[in-house]
Amino acid sequence: MTTKINNIGLVALYDDPRVAQTVLTLGQHLLAQQLGVVLTDDLQTPKGLDNVSTVPPEQLGEQCDLVIAVGGDGTMLHAARLVAEHSVPLVGINRGQLGFLADVRPSVMTEKIDAILAGQYIAEDRMMVRAELTKKDKSATMFGLNDVVIKRIDTARMLEFDIFLNGKFLNSQAGDGLIIATP
Repeated sequence: MTTKINNIGLVALYDDPRVAQTVLTLGQHLLAQQLGVVLTDDLQTPKGLDNVSTVPPEQLGEQCDLVIAVGGDGTMLHAARLVAEHSVPLVGINRGQLGFLADVRPSVMTEKIDAILAGQYIAEDRMMVRAELTKKDKSATMFGLNDVVIKRIDTARMLEFDIFLNGKFLNSQAGDGLIIATP
């Protein structure tokens, strides 16, 4: 990142009290440094976290210079999808089980975030998958940090796929679903 970080998005599922407390601590730490804190408006703001902005989830990447996901790897993957089209850097505070993607421990999060804000970090680019599903005149685009899974809700019938890679026909396939994964 070469741009100054002014607005930081926080992505979390607050139903876990440990996550809510971590978001509160982190948000207050950032606000004390005169930084903007942005939350998505689809979740309730944790009590005690005032003076934050809220935006629809799809606008988070437009509004933030950095996004911090607080939770587990699932939260990290969710945050990655939210900011995929905006190339916003993403950091994960681990409140989940594995912590493979969200690898910053809460006990050191303020020190690690302060180091990032001071420019003391190494950015790691991750490959993402972009999948576009088209059926008749409707289409949907999905992003995945690890993979994109396309499946039927009703498994009684198979799906038929025409698969394209970078706009070029690759294969026709029938099956219960399709998994497109990063290497």
